[in-house]
Amino acid sequence: SIYKKMKGKFLNIIILMPILSFAFNDITLDIHRVEPILEQTPIYTPIVVPFSTEDIMDKVKGVDLILIVDVSLNMFYTPINLVKESLKYLINLMNEQDNVALINFDYSANVLYNFTKMTENNKQRLITTISSLNVSLNFTERQNFHDALEKALGLLKNYETGDRISSMFLLGNGFYYNATEIFKHLITQMGKDNYTFTLHTFSFGSIYSGSTMQKLAMIRNGCFFY
Repeated sequence: SIYKKMKGKFLNIIILMPILSFAFNDITLDIHRVEPILEQTPIYTPIVVPFSTEDIMDKVKGVDLILIVDVSLNMFYTPINLVKESLKYLINLMNEQDNVALINFDYSANVLYNFTKMTENNKQRLITTISSLNVSLNFTERQNFHDALEKALGLLKNYETGDRISSMFLLGNGFYYNATEIFKHLITQMGKDNYTFTLHTFSFGSIYSGSTMQKLAMIRNGCFFY
């Protein structure tokens, strides 16, 4: 059974499941069919299932997370506001075992925070920075996705994560020229082929390139959410 009632706190665990329909505890979950992104590539849908955290959290020594936020013109108004609210909620869930870095990008990328321990004071400082993120009104230059990923991988390269969980969250619209080729090239160039980290991608609003965001996430065994 994928659902087991347990005592204690609960943690949302992302389970990757093929497209299907099933039911438990009188609740039916229908996973609708979508067209494959790549020919002969299976599509997996993330399902959130509650599990007890008592055994899990004892084994987790913390999370090292890099937030990469697109602040280009395409993120104007609704998308960037949703990004801000989502990130503020996420930061409030973290604790002193977790370290977070923040990068924003439009036609250039900026490291706003290097890896910072999520103490209460640092969480409030980071939330203030997130609240102040503004969309660039540059109409002429393309988003510098290369620069953003290069800076993110550089942070990982210079940071010893040990056996901790390392992940990147890319929050944007996916309209990045040669995005998958850029990401693969940078991973190889920086010697991160065998480095353990995941990339999860997130899009907000109604206009985005789902195929690009899905392909980017798949490179590092991550998921695309929208």
